[in-house]
Amino acid sequence: MQHHLSKNGFLLLLSSNMMNIRNCEHNEVYQDMTQPLTSYFISSSHNTYLIEDQLRGPSSIEGYIRALMSGCRCVECKSLRICLLTLGLLGWDNGPQVYHGYTLTSRILFKDIIEDAIRVYAFFKTQYPLILSLENHCSIEQQKIMAQILKDNLGDMLHTDPVNPDIKQLPSPEQLKGKILIKCRKLPAGVTEVAEEDSDDEMNSTTSDDLQVKEMLNQKKKKGKIKLAPELSNLVTYIQSVSFQGFAAVRKQGKPYEMSSYSEKKALKLIDDEAGSL
Repeated sequence: MQHHLSKNGFLLLLSSNMMNIRNCEHNEVYQDMTQPLTSYFISSSHNTYLIEDQLRGPSSIEGYIRALMSGCRCVECKSLRICLLTLGLLGWDNGPQVYHGYTLTSRILFKDIIEDAIRVYAFFKTQYPLILSLENHCSIEQQKIMAQILKDNLGDMLHTDPVNPDIKQLPSPEQLKGKILIKCRKLPAGVTEVAEEDSDDEMNSTTSDDLQVKEMLNQKKKKGKIKLAPELSNLVTYIQSVSFQGFAAVRKQGKPYEMSSYSEKKALKLIDDEAGSL
């Protein structure tokens, strides 16, 4: 016995579990996953379709594949408001596009995202539920197409069971294994269409000197309204997007299946104004 390591032996020792500063038991899920979904921080991706910068960069399904393969459990689609005739004139298939509105980023078809990325890679890394966040800027006709694309490609993976409005807490990640939850606005009971304002979490500033980009961003200030198709609304269950009316309103009448998104600027203001009352 020579009582020393060769170079290769030393490298093997350094790469062994014995030298790993990370607890090897944590390579697998070790936390209690039977608590309500709201009890967990969720690994989320913002503007998942962008693989470079948010002003001029390309949009690609690769963004979704990368996010899902790394274990991300919430990915985002911003669907473009544009008429089907215009899509045809631009040489696109009739169907909603996804891109970062009011910028020079490229566009991809919603169908390609669902068919080639979500359907294939949703549960590649883990079986825990995936949230597909839809920022919807489409016409009623295109929303119906989006709903059909989701149903055709995701089938039983979509969670579509009706939600009991009186529930006190959400199901756990363990109970929702293998399910995809759609995050979007939902029509109130008995309503067939409803106007929906643009989301509040869009980018609201830029350091770019490009006049065209600045003009596009300025156009965003003219908030529009769209309507929500029942076909798309019916796919929304436990993650229903609602406008944030303040913490007092949430405490008084908030539901566990309702959630709100807002900008970092608004979040900082809420911390200053309301943190003491929580």
